[in-house]
Amino acid sequence: TESLNGWVKVPMQDFKFSHLLLNHRVQWHMMYCMLKAAGKKEKMSVLNEMWGMYYLLFGIHSQMEETKMVSSFSSGAGKEVADKVHGQHEELEKLLAEVHESRQQGIEKFEEKLKDFALKYHTHTIAEEKELVPICQALEPELRNKMVGSIRDHFRAQPDSAWLILSMRDAAQSCGDGDLWDTAMPWFFRNVVATFLGFNGTYGKYAQLFPKEDPSWLKAYADLLSAQQPR
Repeated sequence: TESLNGWVKVPMQDFKFSHLLLNHRVQWHMMYCMLKAAGKKEKMSVLNEMWGMYYLLFGIHSQMEETKMVSSFSSGAGKEVADKVHGQHEELEKLLAEVHESRQQGIEKFEEKLKDFALKYHTHTIAEEKELVPICQALEPELRNKMVGSIRDHFRAQPDSAWLILSMRDAAQSCGDGDLWDTAMPWFFRNVVATFLGFNGTYGKYAQLFPKEDPSWLKAYADLLSAQQPR
């Protein structure tokens, strides 16, 4: 995918962290949909539903990165990167709390705080994919496979994992990263199991609140955020 060019120098079929990148794209998609809804002055009750799903996913994803990836590096260059990521997580938690509280102050304030958070999160995830993912991919195969397995188990262990998995598929297709989905999931799961998971009620709610968008629309928001990043 475009985001991996020059950062992880392995064939796509050998790349082991597709789940992580897919979940980044899910969160990008959810934030962009919330920003679009806030800009159109959607009802606050709907924005609260959207935020509730995002808030849950952020916690699941951040906990996974801290416990399965960041904590795995105790020395050297790996620890420097892990410490940087940990510091960014702490900063994001504070911004997340500000967005959470802003819902009581009206749509305009919510949109303002969400845009601040989205900018920081976009910067953070790109840095993770550029700095943390390559050192994880470069681990000895046994250590890397253990890490990858624990990441997958973390998502599968969630009480309602069907929507988490299918949201990755939808985001990959919306962002033009379908190859990530293909490498993350075996053929039988993609073409058979996923069909049955599509009847999951929580996924139905997710698909209603966060409909698939044209990749050009998502890219426009991503470019806007990238342009606002400090140089």
